[in-house]
Amino acid sequence: MEQKCRQMGYDLGVLEQVFVLHLSEQNSKEICNRLKYNNDEPSDECTWKKQRITNDQIRSYAQTLKEYFSQCNYPAIVSCYGDRIIGFMRNCAGDRKKIIEIFERFAKFLQNDPNEIEYTLNIGETCENLSKLQKSFHETSKTNSVLEHINRKNKIVFYDEIGFYRMLMSYENTAPMQQFANEVLSPVIQYEKKAHTQLIETMWAYFECDCNLQRTADKLFSHKNTVKYRLHRVEQLTGKNFTNRYQSQELYNALMIYYFLEKG
Repeated sequence: MEQKCRQMGYDLGVLEQVFVLHLSEQNSKEICNRLKYNNDEPSDECTWKKQRITNDQIRSYAQTLKEYFSQCNYPAIVSCYGDRIIGFMRNCAGDRKKIIEIFERFAKFLQNDPNEIEYTLNIGETCENLSKLQKSFHETSKTNSVLEHINRKNKIVFYDEIGFYRMLMSYENTAPMQQFANEVLSPVIQYEKKAHTQLIETMWAYFECDCNLQRTADKLFSHKNTVKYRLHRVEQLTGKNFTNRYQSQELYNALMIYYFLEKG
């Protein structure tokens, strides 16, 4: 990275912060659900698989983002790594507004893409030296994966905004966290494997919608009674009640840990 900086005429200050941007086409399952919810007839091409963007497309998107950084006179190294766009830049604490403008412009560019692109974006913590850059990259990549699974998409998320996950990443020994998540969620997970339900997804959507049944149903393109039944099934399986503040918080924390350990 040092050599690449020098080749591009940048000083090492451009390696103070990393971002990871994962691009994907919209989940066709979600599209099908939305069509059914709106009483539209899904086409024969409506499958349940998530489409993958080609490497050429990723490189093209990365080049566009690189141009946006250049046009804003903000030094950054932008490259591709698999299906992700990886970037390195100087500490943006004093220029956060400019960074937001760059990524909002890129988001508008994606909205006009015929492939219906969605993204997850995490901007890592500031690194005082190069030795911490690799650690920050791995943390940012993992957080980015978690953001995708908790459906926090199409948003600009900074390291200081990921809250509880910052604490989780500070623990090297994850065994106690795994044990806690298993104790709380194992009955639900095992039931899902047999019955092919959407209990975990429904739980998360419910918490994400501030425990509002109608908003959860709208988010899942489902009926309010269906959501209500699923949540009741979770209560039966776990022995915990969503109306109990402490038990509800226990379910929420277990879900966050589950996504962090299993999906990150």
